[in-house]
Amino acid sequence: MTWRSARVRILALVMVGTVINYIARNSLGALAPQLKHDLAITTEQYSYIVGAFQLAYTVMQPIGGMLIDRIGLTAGFALFALAWSLANMAHGFARGWVSLAAFRGMLGLAESVVIPSGMKTIGEWFPDRERSIATG
Repeated sequence: MTWRSARVRILALVMVGTVINYIARNSLGALAPQLKHDLAITTEQYSYIVGAFQLAYTVMQPIGGMLIDRIGLTAGFALFALAWSLANMAHGFARGWVSLAAFRGMLGLAESVVIPSGMKTIGEWFPDRERSIATG
């Protein structure tokens, strides 16, 4: 496999999308102390915010996989990447823990599709003998 290979370029695109997804997902932890101060959020309320993301992500992952199967990998990944970008931008409008939890839930719904999409990409673009390397 060389970098000129379409498969490797597709894998690189999915990898970049996944990295962006993980950065967006984990940025709240780094910002938590400042957000807790600015929005007057207690530790308990912050746990609800994190829980909203985790619940939405967990519920949506199998549904997202089915949606990707139904609407297609390329359109589905692009649609959900747009959705998680919009959900990230919406965080700027949060004025308290309830709105922040709602936006985190939206982010969890949208980001949950990255793993099923990545696995489907590898399944479609790589032969059996190369799938473990591509997944890694």
